[in-house]
Amino acid sequence: MFPPAHEKTNRSRVAAAIMFAFAFPPTALILLGAAMRLPDGVEEIPSVLAGLPATVAMSLVVGWIFVLPACVGWAVLHQFDRHYWPASALLGSVTGLVFGSLLATFDDAPSKVAQVVLTIAAIGALTGLGVWWIAYGRQDRLPRPLVTLPPLAL
Repeated sequence: MFPPAHEKTNRSRVAAAIMFAFAFPPTALILLGAAMRLPDGVEEIPSVLAGLPATVAMSLVVGWIFVLPACVGWAVLHQFDRHYWPASALLGSVTGLVFGSLLATFDDAPSKVAQVVLTIAAIGALTGLGVWWIAYGRQDRLPRPLVTLPPLAL
């Protein structure tokens, strides 16, 4: 169906992409919530921003439930050379849908369930695209393999 992907990566890029997968979603949720309250809740914004480091640290503790299955899906895509950016966005949005449906079970207002789930799915898609860009984008910055001459046959 699709030809194999030609992008390569290395371990440091994979580690940075996984850290991005832990840090970006809670940061985006907090900043989106603060932006939605901007006209009325201006006095709450400093306290929301002060809670960002704690939110990211908490994401490292409880976020593995969502990041680990996404990493497994990403590893399968990489193994079969199908790590395209649309597949990464799809994987991120599916992970976001799962997380959004979990959050929706705790919501008291059922009228906002679709809005919450779709917003978190969009954040998941952005996370998937960010992970792909960190791990596979900017191919010109990867170290080039050393080209050696074959030994002389004497």
